[in-house]
Amino acid sequence: DQAASVEPGGFERLVKYIRVSESALGDGVKRVYESEQPSLKRLRRVGA
Repeated sequence: DQAASVEPGGFERLVKYIRVSESALGDGVKRVYESEQPSLKRLRRVGA
């Protein structure tokens, strides 16, 4: 039981790291950003 306990400061860091990880995962919606538009137009192929 004692091995799994966390002090308040450690718990705050844990929550902070979890929030950062959630933010890094994004919202799941795929978007094409303005900076990607030129590459998209060059690389897009029209299939026959």
